[in-house]
Amino acid sequence: MTPGTSSLRSPDLTRSHARSDNTHDFHADLDGLRAVLLELTPAQQLAVEALAGGGTQQKAAEAAGVTRETVTRWAGHLPAFRATLNLYRTTIVTEQIDTARRIRGKALGAIETALDEGRIDPPALLRVVTDATGSIGHDVVDR
Repeated sequence: MTPGTSSLRSPDLTRSHARSDNTHDFHADLDGLRAVLLELTPAQQLAVEALAGGGTQQKAAEAAGVTRETVTRWAGHLPAFRATLNLYRTTIVTEQIDTARRIRGKALGAIETALDEGRIDPPALLRVVTDATGSIGHDVVDR
């Protein structure tokens, strides 16, 4: 195998890793990510991490110690590189969504407790929510 190439077959990214409790099975994604990462060179792994983190191809090239053109070539011509980048991004986004859900649940629970205990003024809370969101949805007002 020549440097910068990979024998990796694209992973099955269509499989659902949802568990019965409607949470995501990160272990399945992480196992797939580890397997794909093992097929890439260390420089390619660094480039994928930089790109998945929101970096430009230039920043990814700097992180990997290669030229921007090399990263462009990897992204355009190496299925393993693209598959790894897509899987990495999907895993990051899914983790962020699950974190946001957990935080939202905790925040709503804390607000509910504070309202029940009289520590929050409902009109003041409504003003904070309206200011934070720019408007209040009809579904919130109607309930």
